[in-house]
Amino acid sequence: MRIHQISGPRNISTALMYSFAQRPDTLVVDEPFYAYYLASNPNVDHPGREEVLLSLPVDWQGVIDGIILKDYSSEHVFFKNMAHHLEGVELRFMHDCANLLLIRHPLDLLISLSKVLENPSLRETGITQTRHYFELLSTSQEIKPCIVHSEKLLQNPSAYLLAICEQLGIPFYKQMLSWKAGARKEDGIWAKYWYEAVHKSTGFQKPKESQHKALPSFLKPVYEEALEHYLHLEKYSLKI
Repeated sequence: MRIHQISGPRNISTALMYSFAQRPDTLVVDEPFYAYYLASNPNVDHPGREEVLLSLPVDWQGVIDGIILKDYSSEHVFFKNMAHHLEGVELRFMHDCANLLLIRHPLDLLISLSKVLENPSLRETGITQTRHYFELLSTSQEIKPCIVHSEKLLQNPSAYLLAICEQLGIPFYKQMLSWKAGARKEDGIWAKYWYEAVHKSTGFQKPKESQHKALPSFLKPVYEEALEHYLHLEKYSLKI
């Protein structure tokens, strides 16, 4: 099975990738469309931009043929992708995947994202694209995409991971609840810029209520737009 995770940034997407990497039957692949996204958006100034462009194919067809749909020796392959990285990509490959869509409350997401990007845009939250993919897949796939609510996963990792695995039709392994601190060999070359927190972790960390703090005023218009899309998707999120 190809398990395809679509997420906005700063949304425990790397932690969930690390979780699936603990399974004995699963190989993980980190953000294969990142170089394509940067090559298609020359004005996007992300840390380590040139390194990323050299590390992966810069055309989406090359990513699909050479990474997503290639043959793997493991029973399952878990692909972590960012929602905004898929803009302009022919999406038929998603019909060959079980799709997980991650959502996070936009207040926490924007506060976290603003620590890495100076002035994050609505586009860079990935929430509008995630809603688009959900609606597209909901009408064109017999198996509906699974919306994973990151706060609920953090509140009860064991029960929520079990529910995700049941949704996918695969067994749950207790090994998915923890991992060794530090980098993984599957990390993209950008990990040194983005993965500091998850490299310090050994499992899913319970959310801190204090994170729900005041948002900088310049981000409030982005927040208000993102909140509308989030609330729509939250209604369909996986419940336990």
